[in-house]
Amino acid sequence: MRPIRDERLIIQNLRNIRLAFGVQSAGIGIILLYTLIRYGLEEMIAQPVWIVFMLTAITLGYANLKISVDMDRPSNPRKPGSYYYSILMSAAAGLIVGGLVWFSHPKEPLRDALIIGGVVFVCLLIPSFVVSYWRHKKAQDEQNEE
Repeated sequence: MRPIRDERLIIQNLRNIRLAFGVQSAGIGIILLYTLIRYGLEEMIAQPVWIVFMLTAITLGYANLKISVDMDRPSNPRKPGSYYYSILMSAAAGLIVGGLVWFSHPKEPLRDALIIGGVVFVCLLIPSFVVSYWRHKKAQDEQNEE
């Protein structure tokens, strides 16, 4: 099979892939919604389809991060913020969520609060580091062009 070289065909192929992805995601969402209504939240989360749906959403989110950084046009062209700001904001969110769990969860509150706060911290830290890295790299590329 020969690779496609015509740009119109490449764009049409990407549109077809987008359509198939949309139909697949809608189907998975409908299956999960049916399971939620019929059997409850715990049974829905136990489904392997839930894992596929979450992995798809995470992959799409990370793929869209690069596009959002490239489309970012700051009103004042200044140097991007430091990595320490990302660490502080992620730590603050992790502490707040961990504190809320600690005060609201009756069984083993400290262990659950540490786990959930740590997960929130890591889940916020990774995307903010990726975005910060791409912004710094974009700023360096723009300086090198000038």
